[in-house]
Amino acid sequence: KAVRQAAAQRLSEILATDIKNSWRYKEAVIMGLGHISGHDNVNTPPLNGEDLLSRILLPEINLTEDDKVGTWILKGRVLWCASQYADEVPPTLLPPFLQASCLLLQASIQPSTPSSTTTLPLNSIALISVKALSGFIPRLSPTILAPFLPTLITCLNAMLRSSSGEGLILILDTLLLTCKVDKSLTAVHVPTLAPYFLHHWMNNPGDPQLIECVKDLLRVLASTPQGMVALSPPLQPTLLAVFTSPALEPMVEAALDILWLVGSVVFADGLEGAAQAREAQKEMVTSLFPQLAKLLMKTDDLSLQKAGANCMSVLLRYTSCIQPAQLECAVNIASKLMVDDLLDTAAIDASPLITQLVTLWSSHLAPLLPSLLQTVLHRLSIAKLPSLIQALLIIIARLVNHSSDLKPVLDFLASQRTPNGQDGLTYVLTYWTKYHEKFQGDLNVKVSLLALGKLFQTPDPRFENIQVPGELITDPNNNNKRNTTTTTTDQWTTVPFKLKVTYIFLKDYEKALTKPAPHADEEEEDEDYLGEGSDESQGDTIDLDQLLEDDDIHGLMDDDEFADPTDSIDPLHPVPLTSIIEGWMR
Repeated sequence: KAVRQAAAQRLSEILATDIKNSWRYKEAVIMGLGHISGHDNVNTPPLNGEDLLSRILLPEINLTEDDKVGTWILKGRVLWCASQYADEVPPTLLPPFLQASCLLLQASIQPSTPSSTTTLPLNSIALISVKALSGFIPRLSPTILAPFLPTLITCLNAMLRSSSGEGLILILDTLLLTCKVDKSLTAVHVPTLAPYFLHHWMNNPGDPQLIECVKDLLRVLASTPQGMVALSPPLQPTLLAVFTSPALEPMVEAALDILWLVGSVVFADGLEGAAQAREAQKEMVTSLFPQLAKLLMKTDDLSLQKAGANCMSVLLRYTSCIQPAQLECAVNIASKLMVDDLLDTAAIDASPLITQLVTLWSSHLAPLLPSLLQTVLHRLSIAKLPSLIQALLIIIARLVNHSSDLKPVLDFLASQRTPNGQDGLTYVLTYWTKYHEKFQGDLNVKVSLLALGKLFQTPDPRFENIQVPGELITDPNNNNKRNTTTTTTDQWTTVPFKLKVTYIFLKDYEKALTKPAPHADEEEEDEDYLGEGSDESQGDTIDLDQLLEDDDIHGLMDDDEFADPTDSIDPLHPVPLTSIIEGWMR
C-alpha cells in the first residue's frame, strides 16, 4: 500500500510541474504502478484502482497527431497500467481506455500522417496497445465491445504479417479474445485471418505455445457454418502439404490434432447450421483421407498412430466422402494399436475408430469382419484396464446392434479359441454379463442392454448351452477383512446365459425406477422425443429397431459442448433407459 501511495503521489507531482523530458519520469512511475497492481487489499487501499484510473490516468489518454514519440509511448504505458487494474474497477469506467487503446493501435498500424510519425517505434507502440487490450476485453460486455471489433480484428490481423516471438503469441492471444466476442463477425474475417496464422504455424513447427494458439483460434473460426466454409480453402492445402511432404514430418502430429479439431467441432451442440458446416468440409475430407491413410500405414510412431486413429474416427463420419475400399486401412490402423506389446492405455485409443466402423459402416464390413473381431477378441483376452475392457465389450455390443445378420458374427466368435480354453462366443458372453453392471455412462448401459436383448431374442441354439457367471459367492466368515497371507479369486455361481440377461434387465430396471426424478426441462425433452400424447406409465414404448435404422440422427446433440461427438449424436442418447427395458419386456 505504501509503495502504491508513494508512486501515485510522485506521479501527481510530475503532472503538476513542467520538467524537461517529464514523460520519462511519468513512464517510470506508471510502469511501477502497473507492476504492483493487485498486491494489496483493494477494499481498503490508500489509493484504489478506481481513483487511479479516473483521477490520474484518464486525463493522460488523449492522443493527437502532433504528439511526439515520448508522448505516444507514454500513452501506451498509461493504457497498459489501466488494464492492470481492470479487475478492480467498475466496467463502466473502462470504455474510454478501450477507445484510446484502439485509436493508438490504429494510429501505429495505419498512421494517417506518415511525415509526423516515421520516427516513432510503431511496432513497439502497437504491442503496448495490444497488451492493454488483452486486459480490457475480458472485462467488457459484447455490447460495449461491438463498435470496436472490426477495427481490432483488422489491426491485429495486420500485425500478424510481420510479428514473431513473444509479440506474435501476444497478438494471437488477444485476437482469440476478440474473435470470441462475436463469432458471426469473426466468420467474415476468416479469409484474411486464416492464411496468416497458418503461415506462422508452418514456419514455427517446433513452437508448442504457437501450436496451441493456432488450435484455439481454429476452434473459434470453425464454430460457425460461415467460418467453416471460409476456413476450408486455406486449411486444406496446408494440411495436405504436411501429410505429403517428408520435410514437414515434425508437424504431422499437430496437423492431425487440427484436423480432428475442425472435424469434431461441427458436431458440437448448439452449432446452428451444422449440416452446412459439414458440407463445407466434404471436399477437404475427400482430399485428405487417402493421404492420411497412407501416412498412418507407413509410420511406426505410436503418438502419430494414436492421434491418427482419433482423427480418422471423426473423418469416418463423412460417409459420402470415403470409399468402402478405404475401410481396410482403418481396420489395419486399429489393429496396430491393439498388438500385444502395447499397453492398454495405447490400445484404448483404437476404440473410437472401431466404434465408428461398426456403427456407420457395418454394411460394408463383411470382408473385414473376421480380422476386426479377431483383433477385439484377442485384446479382450489380455486386457487389464477396466476402461479398455468396457470399450471392447461395447464395440461388440454395437456390432450386434448394427448387424442385420448376426449369424456371421456368432459363427466367427464360436470358431475362435481363447487362452482359457473357451470358445470365443462363450468367452465374450461371460465377460459381458459379468462386467455389465460396472459399465460407466448411461449411453454404454443402453447400448449393452439393447444388444443383450437382441441376443436374447435370437433363435440360436448355442445360447441354450452357454453358462455365465451368476452371482458373486461371498464368504460369511471373511467379514470383509483383507487376507494378507493368501490370495484368492472371486467365486461365482453359474447360470444359463438367457437367465442372466433377464436378471440384468430386471436389476437395471429397478435402478432406473429408483433414480431421482429428472429436472422439468429434461422431462419435457423426453416427452417431446417419445411423441405427443405418449405416456411411459401407460405402457407405450418406442420402436428401437426403427431408431437404430434412422439415418437422420445428426440433430440429436448432447448438453455438453465438449462431449464426445460419437455420444452426442447417437440415436440412443436421448432415449430413456426404462423405454429400452420395457420394450424388451414386451
